[in-house]
Amino acid sequence: MSQKLVVVTGATGLQGGAVIRALVANGAYRTRAITRQLTSPAAKQLVEQGVDVVQATLDDKDSLIKAFEGAYAVYGCTPFGDATEEQQGKNIVDACKVNQVPLLLWSALPDAAKTSGGKYTNITHYDRKARVTEYINDNHQPAVTIYLSNFSDNLLQYYWIRRSEDGSYTVAIPLSPDVSVAYTWVDGDLGEAILAIIKNWEIPEIRAELQGNQPLHVCSYRITASQMADSISKITGKPTHLEASRSTGSGELDEMLQYQDDGLLYPDAEIPPPILTKLGVAFHTFEDFARAVVTPSVD
Repeated sequence: MSQKLVVVTGATGLQGGAVIRALVANGAYRTRAITRQLTSPAAKQLVEQGVDVVQATLDDKDSLIKAFEGAYAVYGCTPFGDATEEQQGKNIVDACKVNQVPLLLWSALPDAAKTSGGKYTNITHYDRKARVTEYINDNHQPAVTIYLSNFSDNLLQYYWIRRSEDGSYTVAIPLSPDVSVAYTWVDGDLGEAILAIIKNWEIPEIRAELQGNQPLHVCSYRITASQMADSISKITGKPTHLEASRSTGSGELDEMLQYQDDGLLYPDAEIPPPILTKLGVAFHTFEDFARAVVTPSVD
């Protein structure tokens, strides 16, 4: 029996890279990566791992239709901040429909304008993805809609966690210190979560449960900034300070964080999602992330 083909968009990015690593490590599926540049170092590394790398762009529907040929599943994600993000997502859906792809795993976010009762209307990367989710439903494409949250992986990149010259640490997340927010450790948890869905999609009772629990909140943990600081101090034995930081320099990101500060992001979701833990996905805690990433990276 030939291996089923899984196609991954955003293959050289954080999400797509995590999904591809899990698929390659599992070895049960053929993996195809979509990239704009076949000659990039990241694309060449994928080829060395045995991944089928093809050239396509999210803005070119015809290239996606060709890239999705023969796919059993497609992991679809669109880049943050791209003005054409909504159309890119719809192109992914259309290419799946043309190829009759049995499973689209769509990386989405909620409609912030609707879920805030019209209070927050400028979180465009949320709302664009939400409109693609509506498009999926309207076009009856078999799919599991995935909701990720703030990426743990970005905490260092954004300098929201950093180490000072005196050996102490600072947590400077632009949120109220005692507001609990969901995070997804993409590199640690996303790939295994997606793999579990794909592996179990053809089991009728599992498929029914996955479809009945959409959107699926693929989030690793909830935590406050204060709890992060306490955890880092416990792990390192060093003082960890909370620093007030109320602006990212981006109006859209500031509004997104205020939306989260109001407790509007996944207020009732069970995190981690029980259906995925039942399927064997061992989600990590913030302490796991801090031990593996924070202290080695900043020391």
